[in-house]
Amino acid sequence: RPTPRLGDFRIVEVTLGENAPGGRRVKDVQWPESSLVVAVRRGDQVIVPRGDTELLPHDRLTVLLPSSAANDLADLVSTAPAATTRPP
Repeated sequence: RPTPRLGDFRIVEVTLGENAPGGRRVKDVQWPESSLVVAVRRGDQVIVPRGDTELLPHDRLTVLLPSSAANDLADLVSTAPAATTRPP
């Protein structure tokens, strides 16, 4: 299905790759201005993230961010080439 659009914003899901750095927290990522991490899905668990929420390999992040920054999201949260972006 198409990615939901909200004006100049998009909701994007990014899956962290196997080699994503462990121990990185939500607040450690240099998110684009006006971005919001809405959810972290870890297995069957859905986490409402806070700044201290740790990001782990295979986490699926749902992020609201400016459309202009959506294509670069995977690079921001992980250095692993396996990171992918797709609509939620």
